[in-house]
Parts: sequence; structure tokens; C-alpha cells
Amino acid sequence: MRKKRGIIENSSGVVAIEAALLFPVLFFLLLAILETTYVFVIAIVLEGATSEAGRQVKTNSFQADATPQDRRNSFNETLCNNMFGLISCNELNVDVRNFTQFSGINPPPFDPNPDGEGNEFLPGNPGDIVLVRVLYKYKFITPMLGTALMEQTGADFKSIMSNIVFRNEPA
Repeated sequence: MRKKRGIIENSSGVVAIEAALLFPVLFFLLLAILETTYVFVIAIVLEGATSEAGRQVKTNSFQADATPQDRRNSFNETLCNNMFGLISCNELNVDVRNFTQFSGINPPPFDPNPDGEGNEFLPGNPGDIVLVRVLYKYKFITPMLGTALMEQTGADFKSIMSNIVFRNEPA
């Protein structure tokens, strides 16, 4: 005959309870891994797109009769085409400035607002030094992951920024 066990000795359902306790931790870990990978992919693609669009400025491959607005639009189009639809192009903030010397590069802080007052598009002339900055504000889904990865606190959005500095080719 089978002996009846008390509630303390009963082990049925232990696996379900352990799984219920571990599932949120494992889900959070999986989400953090996926989101970290996504952020790094965005950073790599943004870096490549900035480099490709910067090459357009460096080689002065704009049309000869292009207006400054046409040049900016062409630059933005090249930048967006090289983002491969990973993020929306209207979420990118662009700042292009020219300088006469590498030692003179001291740009003002990046204006994170789209088409911000502080952002310019000045690709310069042949031989000028040009700084191209592209910023993307990313909102993290995983709690506290943005603070751990980006060293920024107090903001909902964390900035992923790409910079490239070069000398324009001679005419």
C-alpha cells in the first residue's frame, strides 16, 4: 500500500515553479543579447553609410551646377541608400563642417534635433578639411541596457554617432 505524503514532502510541480522563476531572467538575457546585436549592427551600418556619403563630399562628385540644397539632398540620399532601410532616414541628424587645419577642428556640440539650428552643411572647397557627423537617437527596449552600453544617463534616447574627418581632394 502507498503511504500518503504531506505537503512539505510533495515534489510535484517543482519544475514548473523553477521554470516560472527562471523564465523572466532568461527572457531578459535573450532580449539584451538581441538588442545589443541590433545596436552594434546599426553602428556599423551608420559608420559605412557616413563613409560613403563623405566620399561624395571628398571627391566633390556633386553636379557642377548644384545648389547648396541640392548638394545636401544628394548627400542625404547617398547616406539613406547606404543605410539599407535599417532605420528611417528622417531620424538621422547630419552636420558637415569645413576647417582650414586639422588642429583647428573644434566643432560645437551636436544639435540632436532634426534640422537643428546648430547643424550645418558646409562641404567646403578643394583642399579643405571636412568633418562629417551623423547622429541617430536610439530608444532602448531592454531596461538599463542603454545606460550600461552608452555611458549616458537621464535620457530616454541614446545617441549612436558616426564621425569622419578628411581633406577634400584637389580640383
